[in-house]
Amino acid sequence: MLFVIFVLTAVSSCAQKSNSTNGYSDQSFSDTIHFESVNATGKLCKTLDDSYFKRFGIVISKYYVVMDSLAVDLNRDSFVDTVIILSPIPLEPIAENYDCDFEKDPKRLLVEIINNRGKSKIRNVYSNLISNVGGVLSHYNGIIKTKDGFKIVHQAGAKYSWLYTIEFSTANKDKLTLTSISKTCSYEGEGKNLNYYFKNQSIERINIPDTLQSNCDCDKYWLDLEKK
Repeated sequence: MLFVIFVLTAVSSCAQKSNSTNGYSDQSFSDTIHFESVNATGKLCKTLDDSYFKRFGIVISKYYVVMDSLAVDLNRDSFVDTVIILSPIPLEPIAENYDCDFEKDPKRLLVEIINNRGKSKIRNVYSNLISNVGGVLSHYNGIIKTKDGFKIVHQAGAKYSWLYTIEFSTANKDKLTLTSISKTCSYEGEGKNLNYYFKNQSIERINIPDTLQSNCDCDKYWLDLEKK
């Protein structure tokens, strides 16, 4: 299992400029997922710099599309909060409709949105928890609610395949913690199951995309399964 030190990057916790096109402004909404393209020369590309949409009570740059979402109480205050997964346009089929020089290493984001008595507030933004493989080959396979929080599932392969599940706890009202990682390395339907358990493990210091890129360290298990 591969873990790589990762520094959490804050995308944006507040709106930095108004967006008259969609009617959103700094005064109207406090929390925004913002993005500025590297080279906004074309007409369609420029819309990514100044266009937004509102979902889940926050404002999101049109550079992103909502890939998935889950209703869950993140801070144990009995109000329903939301976890959303945003995918940048370069990783989606829509990218071919834009004339942009996109960022070289686009990343999907997991965003925690706290419901503060009816008002939405971004608590954390993570770019280290979701596969960044684009298009139909994306390894992402869903976000699922659990008894103590939620889990994220990734999956890939056919003859040689892997299933990788990361489970998070919301028991700490101030932050998410990693509780377990399970993976199954399979060869022609025969699998090797491995489980790892954690206690109050910080999630900022892991890099799931790197782990997935290395086939979840399944190569040695595939070799063993081939020999059977």
